Amino acid sequence: MDQPEDDLDNRVIMRIVELIKTSKSTRQLIFATHNPNMVVNGDADKIISLTTGDKHPNPANNEITITVEEDGAIETPEVRQLITRIMEGGETAFDLRRRKYRFDKAA
Repeated sequence: MDQPEDDLDNRVIMRIVELIKTSKSTRQLIFATHNPNMVVNGDADKIISLTTGDKHPNPANNEITITVEEDGAIETPEVRQLITRIMEGGETAFDLRRRKYRFDKAA
């Protein structure tokens, strides 16, 4: 699914997150999203951050390269830093997760 959260308020997004969490035990779900709640509170197992690179070296080819900026689990410090740096509301999503699971603030 490509950005299923577009034009939805946070209450609806969190309901979708709950549905994702219950569904992911029986099927594989792949999302492209900019919403940190989908990733963080949806307990994403694998996160791949992509970034646009340079234009193709052949001027006749208009393609732009896509590179993997980070690839890993949500527990990976580099992935957490990326989420909080790139996704608007990333730190808030992690705070919600900490409160929800009663993690220490330093975790």
